[in-house]
Parts: sequence; C-alpha cells; structure tokens
Amino acid sequence: MGFILPLLLAASWAACIPKQSPQGVPPPIDRYRFVFLVDTSGSMMGLGDGKAIIFPKVQAELVRFLRTLPASEVVFVPFHQGPQGERRFRLPDELKQAVAYVQNLKADGQNTWIYRTLMSTLRSTPPREGVATIYYIFTDGVDNDRQGPFRMTDVVQTLRLQQGPYDWVYYIALGASVPEEVRRGLGSLPRTRVQQAGVGEVPTLGAYTFKPTALQLGNLMQSPEARVEVALEAQGQPRPLRLALDDANLQKQGAFLEVSPNRLEAGNHTLTFRLRGQGLREGEYTAWLCLEAAEGTLVRPEAVPLRFAYHPPAAYTLRPENTPRAAGSAPWGECHPAVPAGGQRLGQGAPLPEPRGSQGPRGHLKRAERPRGAEAGGGARGTPHQPGPGSRTERAAQLPGPGPSRQPAPTPCPPCRL
Repeated sequence: MGFILPLLLAASWAACIPKQSPQGVPPPIDRYRFVFLVDTSGSMMGLGDGKAIIFPKVQAELVRFLRTLPASEVVFVPFHQGPQGERRFRLPDELKQAVAYVQNLKADGQNTWIYRTLMSTLRSTPPREGVATIYYIFTDGVDNDRQGPFRMTDVVQTLRLQQGPYDWVYYIALGASVPEEVRRGLGSLPRTRVQQAGVGEVPTLGAYTFKPTALQLGNLMQSPEARVEVALEAQGQPRPLRLALDDANLQKQGAFLEVSPNRLEAGNHTLTFRLRGQGLREGEYTAWLCLEAAEGTLVRPEAVPLRFAYHPPAAYTLRPENTPRAAGSAPWGECHPAVPAGGQRLGQGAPLPEPRGSQGPRGHLKRAERPRGAEAGGGARGTPHQPGPGSRTERAAQLPGPGPSRQPAPTPCPPCRL
C-alpha cells in the first residue's frame, strides 16, 4: 500500500463540507513537497519585542516532523528582511543533511517581511502536476515591511491562481496575534488553516490519512445499516481522530445518520452507519463524514462523502435485442414448407424431426425454445400461427462453441396450406 501523506489541518468545525465541493474526488497522490518558511528574526530568541525564546522549540519540532515524513521534497526558506536563501532536500536520502541544516539555523535577523517572502516562495515553487505542496509559515510577529511592494491581497491572489487540489497553507502564529487581513485573506481560500499558539508554545505537528476518500453505503431502504472498511494512517503521535456527520439534507426530511465508533486511532477499522427516522423520500443522497483532529494535526481529507440510495429494490428482465436471423429463415409467424433431405414434406406421414438449437459450450445441442406467446396450436388449422399479445418475437442466435457451427433451423409451424 502506497503511503499517502495527509494534507489538511482539522480545526474547529461549523460544517465540514469543503468550501468548494468538487464534482468528483481527486485521485490520491503520493508525491509531496513540504515548504517551511521559518522566521529567523531576533524576536524568535526573545530579543527586541520578542516575548519568549521560541526558536529552539521550532527547530526541535521541525526535526521531529522531518523524521516522520515519507519520500518527498522539503524546502526551507528562512526569512527576516525577506527570504534568506532557500535549501532543498530529498527524503529519505538527504534526511541527515536536512536535519543538520535545521539545527544550524540562527535567529538573529532584523524585521519580519512575511508577504515579500511568501510571494518570492510561491514564484520559486510553481505547481507541478501530480505533486501536492504544503506550506508552513512559522512566525512570532506580523509583517512590518511597510514600504514593500506586496500586501496580503497579492498573496491571496497568487494562491488562488496556482493552488492545486491537494495544496495547503498552514499559518502558525507563535505567541502573536494574527492580523485580520491574514485571517480574512486565507479564510477566503480552500485548504488553508490559521493557528494561534500561546506564548512560548509550538504546536506538535501530527498527521493522519483517511482511506478511502469516498464511501458507498448501498441502498439503505433495503437495509438501514451499512458496514465499511477504512484505514487510518498516522505520522508522529497524533491524538485520536473524532468522527462527526453532516447530514443536514436528511434532517430536513426527519431522518439522520449515526456512525460508530466515533473516535479512531491509527489502524484498520470497520465503521457502521445507521439510518434513523422516517419520511425520507426515494432518491440518491450524499452526506459527509467529518474528520476532526487536534490542533496542530493534519488530516487528509477534510471530509469524506457518504453516498447512498433510498428506494425499493429494482427488478430487471434481460432480453436479447436485434438478434440475427439465419440466412433463409423466416420471421416468427411466417410458415415455411419444411422439406427434409428425402424430399418428403412434413405433415404427409413423415415424423417431425427434433428441432435443432444452437451449438452449446461443450458441443452439445440445446433444445430450441419458442418465445412465450408463440406456443403451437394457438391458431386455427390451416392458418398461419400468430404470437400472443405482448409477446416478443425473437429468434435464437448462433452461439460459439468448440464444435462445428450449426445454424438454427426454421421451427416447424402448424400445418400450412401449400
């Protein structure tokens, strides 16, 4: 089973339906690029207007998280007065070099130019087909590049243009307030999260992946209970995941869904869904399974669609259409004088031959059958037989088989006037 890294931070949930519900669920991918923008201004070491010595904790958390990542590309962008270079590493081959790079970073810069750094980084990490990019911004301040060329609106516009279906932005304020333009700007985009940590605190970066990304519950009118197998993969040591349901479209009709269990840890699980209530109209429905994780924990996806039908079981009749007639044979209802090899007409003292059918799968002949409504003896003697009302006049086609092919013979009809 390929490893698929989680991408979404689950925070507080008003409703878990994605902001921009896709027409279909994007296929899972397993190529990732992690971009860490790390504030290296002196305030991260308690200097100037710094409130705590937080930088060593950020370094330790980054190292711990790096060691849990699967094969991926990681990009580090330290910044203060704009970006201070950029380093890229391939995991797991360059894990030691990446860890050493993080441990050797210094926080002794001036100012906090966040927007300029974000714009530069977005330009240097253009979208790639089949690659999910996750941006982490760690800062203990607010942008103070007052003469700079960029504002948060520029960042939002650029993200809106290049953000892919699995790209996420995670803004972490370390003991600092989050400017309203940041909350409002990132809040207008899908797949973004803003977290405000306490003074001197660094959130633990955890990760969950929930599979599959969509669940089919079948026809809940036939059975109001459905069981499905799911898998939950974890990185680091995240706290248990909580499950909730968003089924507002069902509740409007006096029905609702239940799920058990409603808390999951890493591993394979069987989820049981039950439909409760009366009055649900027949049709096709979609509800949402919400995946709620502790702050600092990423979980992919944000919500899983639950699709089910609600209608009586359907009855189907399979009948062949446009079956070919053998050359020289007549449609049902038409009479043919049957003349055997000896030249004697049927009905003149000669016994009727056994009807021949199509070749069977093992070379045996299957006995030919008339369609319903075309039984012999239905018409008066000497008149062509007519099939019953509503019957389909179809003729058996030749079937393939290992033996020599045989064509269906005309089925004898009641005595005809010759």
